[in-house]
Parts: sequence; C-alpha cells; structure tokens
Amino acid sequence: MRLRHATCLAVLLLLAGTLSMTEYRAAVFYANGTQSIYEDRLLVNSSYPFGSNISYAGRSFYVPGEGSYVYSLPPRDFNLSVVVREEGGWISFRVRNNHSFTLNLSANISVVNGSPVCGNYCTGASLAGGQILANFSLPAGKEGVLFILPVSTVLQVGRAEVEFSYTLPARLNRTMPLILEIKKRNVSDIWQAVFSVINPSSSEAVVRVWGWYELNGSATDLFNVSLRMAGNSSWSTLRSVVSATAPVFYLRAVGVNTSKAEVEVVPAYPVNLSSPGSGLVYGRALVLANVSLSTPPSPVINITSFSTAPRRAERYTTVEFTLVVENSGTSAELIEPEVEIYSGTSIVGRITFLPVTIPAGGNLTLVSSYLVDLPEGNYQAVARVYYRNRSGVVSSSTFFTVFEEAAELEEVAVLRQETPRIRFAFLPVLIEGKPGDTSRVAFEVENPSESAVDEMRLTVDGLPAEWVNLQPEMVSIGGGENVKVNLSILVPLSALPGDHRVVLRLSNGGEEARTFFIFRIKPYPVRLEKPAVLREVYIDEKEENTQVRVRVENSGVMAERLEIVEEIPKEIASNVAEVRFKSPVTVIEADPVVAWRLTGVEPYEAFNLEYEVTRVADRYSPYIYWPLRQINLFYTAVRGLDLLQFSGATATYARPGETAEVRFSVVNPSLEALNLSFRVAAPPGWAVSPEAVVRLLPPGYLQELVFRVTPPAEAVPGSYTLTAIVSGDDGELSQPLTLILLEEERRTELRRFLSPALVLGTVLLLAYLAVSRYRKRQVYRREVVEAVGRIRERMERE
Repeated sequence: MRLRHATCLAVLLLLAGTLSMTEYRAAVFYANGTQSIYEDRLLVNSSYPFGSNISYAGRSFYVPGEGSYVYSLPPRDFNLSVVVREEGGWISFRVRNNHSFTLNLSANISVVNGSPVCGNYCTGASLAGGQILANFSLPAGKEGVLFILPVSTVLQVGRAEVEFSYTLPARLNRTMPLILEIKKRNVSDIWQAVFSVINPSSSEAVVRVWGWYELNGSATDLFNVSLRMAGNSSWSTLRSVVSATAPVFYLRAVGVNTSKAEVEVVPAYPVNLSSPGSGLVYGRALVLANVSLSTPPSPVINITSFSTAPRRAERYTTVEFTLVVENSGTSAELIEPEVEIYSGTSIVGRITFLPVTIPAGGNLTLVSSYLVDLPEGNYQAVARVYYRNRSGVVSSSTFFTVFEEAAELEEVAVLRQETPRIRFAFLPVLIEGKPGDTSRVAFEVENPSESAVDEMRLTVDGLPAEWVNLQPEMVSIGGGENVKVNLSILVPLSALPGDHRVVLRLSNGGEEARTFFIFRIKPYPVRLEKPAVLREVYIDEKEENTQVRVRVENSGVMAERLEIVEEIPKEIASNVAEVRFKSPVTVIEADPVVAWRLTGVEPYEAFNLEYEVTRVADRYSPYIYWPLRQINLFYTAVRGLDLLQFSGATATYARPGETAEVRFSVVNPSLEALNLSFRVAAPPGWAVSPEAVVRLLPPGYLQELVFRVTPPAEAVPGSYTLTAIVSGDDGELSQPLTLILLEEERRTELRRFLSPALVLGTVLLLAYLAVSRYRKRQVYRREVVEAVGRIRERMERE
C-alpha cells in the first residue's frame, strides 16, 4: 500500500485601500426655475490594487485597480429650482429643495444698489463689494427666500454662483483577498484532495469556487459552488479520484464584497457657455439672471402706539417704553428706532434700539426698560423711527412723571448679617413678579461650624403678611449641614407697581442672621397687552457664581418670532466668555450683548431663558438696577394666499354630454405678488379643460379664469358642486362652484312618430281596399245574378 501526501497552497494577498467617488454635473440654472446640464461626470479615485464594480445611477462601472478614472453619465437635473424675480418693490432670490433631505446651500449674487434681507430658511446674508453672500438651510420640499431691497432708484441683480453638495447611494462590489489551499494524499489507487478557501479579511465576501482535476490530458470538473463567507472564516471540501496515474488537482475562487458606498454630488459650470467643452469650474453652479427694478420701494412706516408704564415712576425704579410700528408698504424696511427724554426743551435721556427689519405689511412691537435716575418732575418721551437709511422718519410722544426721590439702596453688606453658625449659601438679589401671579423664592442656609444651632424662627418683613407663605417657619441646623427655605409671594390683582425690600430673618433669641432681596412688581395687566419679561437673580456663594433667569410670557397673539435682547452690565460680566448660557443664544456683541430668537410663539406661551455668570459682582446694585435692553415682537403676517377673494362664481348651466364654460375671478388684495396655479375639480367621469392654469397675480390685480366642463351624456339632471382650487407656495384654497345640469331638450322627432303612423295608415288603406273590393264583388255578383235571371226569362218566353 502506498501512502503519499502533497500540499498545494495558493495565497492571494491584496492590500487594503480606499475608493472615493464624486459626480460633477455642469449645471446652469435660469431665473425662471429651469436648468440645463451640459455634462455629467463620475470621477473615481481608487487606491485598491484590484478591480471594483460600481453600480450607480442605473449604470455599472468597472474600476480596474489603483488610479483615477472618469466616466460619463447621462445628464440628470438637480432636484433644485432657482427663481429670481421682481416682487412689488424688491427682487427675490428663491431656491426650492425638491430632494428628500435637508440641503445646505450658499449663493454669491451680483447686485447693484441692493441690500439683502433674509426670508424663510435663509440663515444669513451679507453684502460686500457688489456681491451678496447668502446661506440657506433648506429642509426637504421647502423654499428658501432672500429679499434684495433697493438702496437707490435702480436695483439690478445679475448672475449668481451657488455652492452645495450632497451624497447619493451607490453599490460597490469589491474583489476580496482569498487564501486557497489543496491538500492531496494517495492510498493505493485512490487519490484524495481537500480543497480549502480562507477569507482572511474582516469583511463578509460572496465567493464562487471551482474545483477540477486533469488526467491524461483531459479535465474533469469536481464542483462549482457559491458561498457567503463571513470575515476570518474558511470553507473546505473533500473529493476523491480513482486512478493508477496521479491526477493534477486545481482550485479557483473569486471573492466579492458588496457594500454601500456614497457618491458626493457637486455642481460645476462651463467656463465658456458658448463652448461648454472648453473647461469646467468645479464646485459651483451658475445662475443666469438679469433682473432690474427701476422704481424705488414704497415703505410706509407708521407708529401706531407709543406708551410708558407706569406713567408715575419713583426714582431708581424702571419704566418700560412700548413702541408699536407697522409697515403698510410693499417692501420690507430696515428701521432704526430711538427714544429721547426731554425736560422742557433739554434732552436728559436717550434709549437706542437695535436696528430691525420689518416685513411688508408687518407689525412690530418693541419694548425697552429704562432705569429712572431723573430728578422729580414731568418729562416728555419722544419716539422716532428712522427708515430708508435715515432719509425718512416718523415720530410720536408720551409723558411720564418722576416723584419723590427714592432713598439710595443700601449695600447688601450692610443689610446682610451672618453669624459663625448661620451663613447664606444661596440667596436671591432680585425677584420680579406681576399682579395675579405667585412668585417662588428659594434660600439655602448653612452652618459652617461644628456645633448645631437649634429652633431658629424665620420671619419675613417688607411685604404684607397675607401675601407671604414661608416654609418652614422653624429650622434647626446641625454642624456642617444646610437647610433650604422656600418663600411664596402671592401678588393680588390690586397691587401697585413698585419695589419692595424683603428681609428674611433667622433668630432664636441668642443670635440673629438676616438678608434681603428686592421684590419688584412690574406693571403688567392680567391679560397681557405686550410680552411680559420677569427677571430673577440669585447669588450662589458656594460656587461663586450668579444665576440669572429671564422669564418671557407672550401676550395673547400668535407671534411669528420673538427676540429678547439682553445687555449684561459690565459690573456683572465684562465679556461673554464669563457667561455660561443654558438656552441657545446669539451673541451680538461680546462685551456682552446677546439675543434669544424664538420662532412660532403661541399665544400666552412662556419661556425661561437662563444663564450663569462665573463670578459675583463686588456690589449688588447692578443686579437690582438692571433694565432689559429690547424686545422685538413680530406678529404673524397673514399669508397672501389667505387674503385671496373669489368673485363672479355664479351658477353654471349645462346639459348632459354638452360642454359648458365655468367662469370665476380671483382678486389679490395683499401686498405681494403671488405665483398661483388654478384648477377645477369635477365629479368622476366629467372632463375639465385645461387641467390647470398658472398665473402670476400682482398686488391688487384681478384674474378671470375660464374652464370648459363636459358632463357625461348619461349624467342625471340635477345640481352638482364643482370646486375651484387655487394653489400657491404656502398651500391651497378652494371655492365651491354650482353647476346645474338641465334635462335633455324635448324635440319632435319624425322617426319616432312616422313609423307607427305609416303602419297604421297602411293597415287602414289595406282595410279600405279590402272593403272596397268586397263591396265591388258583392255588387258585381248581384249584377251577374240579375243578368242571368233576365236571360232565363227571355229564353222561357221564346
């Protein structure tokens, strides 16, 4: 018996690599929302030393190995549209994202004598050197808008370059490294081979394996299988051949890893549009536009209300100025409001608001607090609102009185008394409330000593007893321990605005500690006429920081957005780096002035805007005398679509199977041009032509629509309801239309009556002829009988 072993090992070691894919579409967008794709290229950079197959955009591409490759794709449009048009006093730059994902896009727009104002989904815009740089964050199916306002009598918007990128899925079939092994042995004339395939990588592979042998110049297949091999796995099989001659065994395997890949889609545009093949500018698409506006905008800015609350203020208290501005013009306008305070003819105070843009047809409420440090007397406040780069201005005035100079605030160090066993670790400095509300105030008292302090009675001075609920009223504090004290203040509806010095005392007869805070009642009615802003300031002595909470309660209106501008005094924080914000905030100035911008604010919705200052001011008076810089309340504007008015939609008459005209008119009373689509919905089986009509309806214009409606011939007469549907960017509106289907007109049709008449006439004629013939026969027979009788008589006579 012969026993022989032989091993054949084939190793295919392939190095790891990367593969990146970028699709460049040379795109030119036009101002009417269309686009052209001049060229579509797929660039592949591969560092794999072996081949790969890519499935993308419905096509397959083979990448032979390491290197850079370019493939041509059938041109495909971007799921974007860009529309640049004049809209009643300004030019809009609109980008619609028709993708199923959010797209970030930036545009560099050439402009002459224009300034940018962001609309929906525009996250920022700036002007420099005749170019507007605007950024958009566009959710799926949404449109971003940039308004370009004229700053002189001529506004011209030219070509733009837009930059964006996104990824699309692709499938990557990549050749995998495999280790092949054949172990052969012989027992007498039986030759056995163990075929093995090893996947040495960590990725799964789909493997096709062939095995065969050759004997006496002839090849014979042993197996042909497909496998799914996990990473770092192996597969083997045993085959036998009976032969006196040694066969030669062969093993072949191909492994492929299928994975998901991403193709980055980036725009490009031809350097020379007249010769697109001459070269491309990568990373940008071109927007061809040349829109001019030769008439100036027509903002109409008015102050509809200007008031002061309270009208009588004590010195070193705060008053609030409320300014309501409307823009009844046809273009958005940047306004610069300010308030000057006069004593006689002399200016003794000034409040400067931050500039703000008010949209066309919009209303804006601005509120600012003012610390009254004026002597006793009567004062006039004059509000001025500048617009059109301060070339236009409107004004309004109100009066208020300062009475009795209030005593200077004593420092907390004087009114705050602590003992070795009683220390205030957490305490309020300022709490603001309003009539009808309950304010909750928190203290934390600690005993830093080792000995306990027992039966400390807590009392509160400075407020009416019926307003206050103190929990607990008696405390004992062990050595090294602390307790929390909660105070509730219920402000009655009849309470007058003003400041109250509230003192908290802890005493057991042997020792006493006390501290104070200012409780300020602000002049807000129960039903808010404007946003209420209430401030709370706490000092945390253990952490050595200041905690601030600004509570905002919206008035009973739906607001498009609410902006709270906070200017932190320099004595509290000299730079924004010293502040930790707990609510998202926009830094206007780092020294610091910040703004919270709240959108979609519901009626009576409340917000808590909180932050910490990482130090405690040396004096506490800045916390108490801390006016609010500014509130901007933008009221939700009614959509132009909602203002459309239907007219002339009277009843229409038709007959089954016949075409009738349906007419109605739509008036646009809004201040904006609306791009609208009109159609008529009819019952099933009815034909309507045209299917839809698209019109741009300028402000104040009337559009008459005519549709042809054909009911089926078998339709039952009666009253039917059709629906006129108007669709725009913000949704759609509908208006029912009545159509009366009349009965079919009754006509005298000869065919319906001739046939029976003809039959009846024929019958009567035949009957008449038959009767006549019968009568004639009877007469003829009688005459024959009479003639025969006469002949017989004559023969008998002869």
